[in-house]
Amino acid sequence: MTAQDKRTIALGLVGECSAQLATLSDAASVRALVDGLAARAFAVQGGAGDRPYFTRTMSQLAHLLRSCGWVDIARETLDWSIERGALDGHLLSEVAECHLARGDMEAAEATLARAIAARVSTDAIFTSLVKAYGRAGRPEQARVVFELARDAGAVTAFTYPALIAAYGAAGDPGNARRMFDCARADGFLSAPAFAALATAVAMAGDLDALDGVLAEARAAGQMTARLALAAVRARVDARQYAAARRVLEEARTEGMADLMCYITIITACHKAGRHREAKRVLLSALHDATLGVEEIKRVRGAHARGRRPAVAAAATRTLAA
Repeated sequence: MTAQDKRTIALGLVGECSAQLATLSDAASVRALVDGLAARAFAVQGGAGDRPYFTRTMSQLAHLLRSCGWVDIARETLDWSIERGALDGHLLSEVAECHLARGDMEAAEATLARAIAARVSTDAIFTSLVKAYGRAGRPEQARVVFELARDAGAVTAFTYPALIAAYGAAGDPGNARRMFDCARADGFLSAPAFAALATAVAMAGDLDALDGVLAEARAAGQMTARLALAAVRARVDARQYAAARRVLEEARTEGMADLMCYITIITACHKAGRHREAKRVLLSALHDATLGVEEIKRVRGAHARGRRPAVAAAATRTLAA
């Protein structure tokens, strides 16, 4: 059997797992499925020469399990794989993600230490922990992990946005900006970094700074739909509905106005009683060639749902008269 044959079989196992998981709802059935797939993978890739490929296959199976909510079974699968000699940075990243999914930061940190000691740490483990500390409202601990990643040469264009977002979530746009500037100086400026900074300043209510971030993104060729949505949401939160629509229109001319931009403004305008403004946004959507048929349906649906309270109120006033 050639290496290509083994790779094809392994990919088939991963595909089979993905398809079968969609049909199963109990842990016993999922365990039975995974046990069978793991045994077949080991039979094909369990030899010493194929061990790196076996490790990757089992990482992918565990990732599917975790993504579908079967975190404990994913962890059991990873432990089974490690017992059979499968160990690399990708697999340990999945172990760390399983711990984080259960909120066990200490175990995730221990997994990172294990990866560093084995010299198989990857940027994914560091970035996952930075994100986790950010979600937990512990930006300084996120910074400690970031510095560990820098020492290990594992900082990437994904690690910086995670730390920027951690400071943003903690209400510290100043440090978010400083880390953004560090990303620029280190050559790791990216669309996610712009998005993280935009979200940070938007959460702080600094709309002028947000406009500045968008201008920088456009100048750097890093403008994205996610940035446009952050700007739209910030204007809507400030009850600046006309300004939100102007941001939308500018993004639309750049091909950066996605479905959520339209729905966000339409929903907010209806809630505020700005029904004409909502209709203008609907008309913009109807003339946006980048939106597909199903997306247009969803925009229409948001507009219809928003109008119902207004229509009902008008009917009530008519009856009362």
